[in-house]
Amino acid sequence: MNTHSSQNKIELMKSIIRDGYSATTTCKFLGLSYEELSRMVDDHEVLRLRDGNGNPRYPRFQFGSDGTVIPHLQRVIQTLLSRGFTDQQTAEWLTTASSLYESKSPVEFMQTDPKRFGIVLYTAQHDTPTP
Repeated sequence: MNTHSSQNKIELMKSIIRDGYSATTTCKFLGLSYEELSRMVDDHEVLRLRDGNGNPRYPRFQFGSDGTVIPHLQRVIQTLLSRGFTDQQTAEWLTTASSLYESKSPVEFMQTDPKRFGIVLYTAQHDTPTP
């Protein structure tokens, strides 16, 4: 990976974390208690990142406008985390443009047509995290 690409990934992660919801906002948005949200994180149903101070941040891309976790995206998150991806690697994987997805990120690719979920899930099931 070249330096420019590395810098872009760093900036992308900073943006995802900065724009993510706090735990309080996520609980209110989803109508959950902190305990329920924590269980969802433990069960890989919700992706949680941490900012530079260690505070939890929940990327907005995983939530629908109706106050739910997007089911297809939730399944991809579960798949990646169960394959050994870290939370940060999962967020990068989901938000990095790829030629596999018409130069869009997996999140954008699925948003344009939910039927594309199968393609993204298949790729997630066969990908391996890089150290």
